[in-house]
Amino acid sequence: MNENRVHVLPLKSLAIAVMLVLMACGGSGGGQAGGSSQPPSSKVADIYAAGGAFDTATRAAYWKNGVLTFLSAQTRTGEALDIATAGGDVHACGYEVQDGKEIAKHWKNGAAVNLTDGTRDAIGYSIAVQGTDVYICGHEFNGQFWVAKLWKNGVATDLTDGTGDGQAFSVRLADNDVYVAGFEVKNGVPIAKYWKNNAPVSLSDGIRSAEAFSIAVSGPDVFVAGFRRDGGARIATLWKNGTPASLTSGANDAELWAVEVSGGDVHVVGRENIGGKFVGKYWKNGTPVMLSDGTRDCTATSLALRGSDVYVGGYETSGTAYYPRVWMNGSLSTLAQGSGAWINGVKAY
Repeated sequence: MNENRVHVLPLKSLAIAVMLVLMACGGSGGGQAGGSSQPPSSKVADIYAAGGAFDTATRAAYWKNGVLTFLSAQTRTGEALDIATAGGDVHACGYEVQDGKEIAKHWKNGAAVNLTDGTRDAIGYSIAVQGTDVYICGHEFNGQFWVAKLWKNGVATDLTDGTGDGQAFSVRLADNDVYVAGFEVKNGVPIAKYWKNNAPVSLSDGIRSAEAFSIAVSGPDVFVAGFRRDGGARIATLWKNGTPASLTSGANDAELWAVEVSGGDVHVVGRENIGGKFVGKYWKNGTPVMLSDGTRDCTATSLALRGSDVYVGGYETSGTAYYPRVWMNGSLSTLAQGSGAWINGVKAY
């Protein structure tokens, strides 16, 4: 990915993708804390997971109930960052590299639509579909800074002014309102923000850095997940209606990548560096559950709820090898297996 990006979610770089060539596709990646691998359950949900997988190149891909489908061209590097279904159609967003530039992409039933023209790097990070309208947020490089963007049916709106880096990572629809979470850099400091119908709401004071990666809306309440600093390590932070709550002590670097709310319960996922390894974590109403045992770096990137079931998507790493992961109710699932792949977004329908 472009070295000018001020910050990204824990996605794989092109350099790592090249190293995956050496790994081919061996092994299942071993077990996890929180439960042994389990066979597919008698679930009624369809589980979609967006990510990347190594083929002849590191390609954008998605899994439906564990079955892998590639999205990007066989000879081009790409990633799918998020996925959604509506009316029987499968939508995904992400990017594909062409002529050395990242092109923001929307895939509908596998057919690609370019959101940008390829003259500058751009990425689509999150997707939401309502009726015939498709909303994608992300960012595009303007030659000096990243500009946070919202595309509606392919038409872009700038969320930041381009005088400092701005990035958008999560889009949600609620009561005909459009919410986007991200951050904007002012005077060298990232400010966690969300935008409601393109109007910005700052979540941090601009004195100490903070970034927002996911947003959820429940009735009148707006929840935003990310991190903030308080003079030390990154603190996993959940904002409710603008008020921050710390889910980690600040002794270790930690971040929240996704938030979902259902039935009055607030679910978030992310990671915390414990003993030199990132551990994937899930919190329900502030109570943590360890998804990995700390023998490998692990990141929980995404979260989906279906009835009483909680699905978490992410990946583990061992050296240069990447292993896709889906956990169901805290236990490792067989919905994504193998190596040379990772999961950025998961949805349950």
